[in-house]
Amino acid sequence: MSLREAYGADVERIYELVDRLLDSPDGVLVLMDAQRTVSYSQGFGLSPCQLELLALQFERTLALVRAGPAITR
Repeated sequence: MSLREAYGADVERIYELVDRLLDSPDGVLVLMDAQRTVSYSQGFGLSPCQLELLALQFERTLALVRAGPAITR
């Protein structure tokens, strides 16, 4: 099942939220699937280097989620 199918009627609300985010001076938009992370960010008084570090953290987090829970004994 796709995300579009899963969210059904809420898809229009998601489009509206993304539109509002795109009109904002400060925002982070992160798109993730099982293989990749794409992020767009600006504002928050952060430098381009800080924004890049934020994007890398999103990628690391997705890798941890993909790896699954750690097995503890």
